[in-house]
This record gives sequence, structure tokens and C-alpha cells, in this order.
Amino acid sequence: MSKKKKRLRKLLITLGVILLLFLSAWWAAYTKTRSERKKKNAVRDKLEKYYADGDYEEMTNYYYMQGDIKGTKYAKYKRMAELYDEYSAADGYIREAYDKFASGDEVRVDYSWELEQMFRVILICDIYRDEGYPYDEEKGVKDIRNKVTNYLQGVLLLTDSEIGKLSGRYLQAKTNEEIEEVKADIDKLAVESMSRLKQ
Repeated sequence: MSKKKKRLRKLLITLGVILLLFLSAWWAAYTKTRSERKKKNAVRDKLEKYYADGDYEEMTNYYYMQGDIKGTKYAKYKRMAELYDEYSAADGYIREAYDKFASGDEVRVDYSWELEQMFRVILICDIYRDEGYPYDEEKGVKDIRNKVTNYLQGVLLLTDSEIGKLSGRYLQAKTNEEIEEVKADIDKLAVESMSRLKQ
């Protein structure tokens, strides 16, 4: 075999090995990416199932269990998890304060601060509404807003008009002074609610 043919043969073998290594690396990267994509899709599908079922507590727990998941396809669940956390905390505060009030606990004289937290949840819901629900979170936001409103009306005896006026003013408040005025009116509403409950 001539030297030229030997060199050509070595070159072809080298090129074949390089091509084989390249294809192996590409296949490994493709398989890993595909596997990660499947996992992310499975996570998103599970989050969407919880969301569609209205099980925001499980959706929130599952979302936070996933660690730091980012991207626009998770924005809806991130936003809903944060909103649900706000709602859950405010709901726990107001129920505890109401239970103390209803049992005649004299240490706790009102639930003004707790009522402010409930109106804060309504404020967040109204901000999302005014943004046009950019992540298709309309159903969940409306569900949580309805839960808050139903509690305020059904348990604390606030009227739809009272809730509507204060939440509208809260949404429109831009300065610290305006926000403090709204909070002062929420405090007055808490006192009014207590007097209704005592009757």
C-alpha cells in the first residue's frame, strides 16, 4: 500500500472517530434536554391540574417543592402561589382574631389589622384584574377574591357596597397619605362589623 493511501486511510479513520465522538456527544445532550423537557412538562401539567381543580393549596405546595422554577410557562403558577400565600395568611389571621372576639376574649379588642390584610388580598386581585390577567390566571384570582368577599359578607357582616367602595379606593390610592386614609376607614369598618356581630 502506498504512503498516500495509508495517509488517506488514517485521515478517514480519524475523521470517522471524530464524527462518532461528535454524534455521541450530540445524542447525550439531546437525550438530556429531552428528558429535562419531559420533566418540566410533567411539572407544568400537574400544576395546571391542581389549578383547574381549584386546589390552590396543593398547587402552591407543589410549586414550592419544585425549587426555583423559572420561565413564562410557570409565571401563572408563581403568581397564584404568591397570591394563595397572601390569602392563606390573611385568612388564618382573621379567623383567629374572629374566634377570639366571638369567644369574648377581652385581650383582643378588635380585628382591624387582620381586616386590613384581607383587603390587601382584594387589592392584589384587583391589580391583577386591571393588568388583564397576563398569565391566564383569571379563574384563580376570581376564586380567591370571591373567598375573601364571601367571608367578609357571611361572617363579618360587611355589605357588598362597603367592600366595593373600600377596595376601589384602595386600588386608586397612590400616595402614602391616601393609603393610610383607606386603612383608617378599614379600621372603622372593623369596629362597625364588631358592633353588628354583637347584636
